[in-house]
Amino acid sequence: EKVGIAAAISGGCGPQNPRKCYDEGMALIKRQDLRGAIGRFNQGCRHGYMTSCVRLGRHYQEGTGVTKNMDQAAHSYKRACNGGHTFGCLWLARMYRRSQPKQAAEYFSTVCRQGPNRHCIDIAKAYLIGSGVTVDPRRAQYLFHRSCEDGNLESCRILGFNYQTGRFWTRNLVEAKRLLGKACERGRGDRLACDELAKLR
Repeated sequence: EKVGIAAAISGGCGPQNPRKCYDEGMALIKRQDLRGAIGRFNQGCRHGYMTSCVRLGRHYQEGTGVTKNMDQAAHSYKRACNGGHTFGCLWLARMYRRSQPKQAAEYFSTVCRQGPNRHCIDIAKAYLIGSGVTVDPRRAQYLFHRSCEDGNLESCRILGFNYQTGRFWTRNLVEAKRLLGKACERGRGDRLACDELAKLR
């Protein structure tokens, strides 16, 4: 039955329409046909649709529908990253974070350059603690601000907390309140930020 489903929706997937391979793969997932879906993602990736490469990498990393294979996951993510897909670079960097911090930092830098700015948080953390790069609190501060202003509430909280304590840059309670307030905004924000903000009131 699953083979029949795959055959029924297979028209159009190919080099001239690689996005179709991805769409068919997602449709097969909804029908619980992971094997067929992975086949479509593999086709889409080979034909140059980078979102298919990212999706394929996730399946290999998590072992869903295929045997878990971290090398194959990294290969798929790298292909997507080299093709300009931000999330390919992001997942690859997260894979390398502990085992290869220098490479991870390089990919996190790529993610930050490609945008959106909210994803600059990971390379900011690397500069703050010296993971794969030389410790540079001023550079970290700049990158956290970029990430915070683009809506990353964790970045706002990290900035606010460090302005509150003066640990990594000059203490500034006015800025601490502003940033912790931003992270805690409308009751839907970062709980840790809300707790720290309460201490300043």
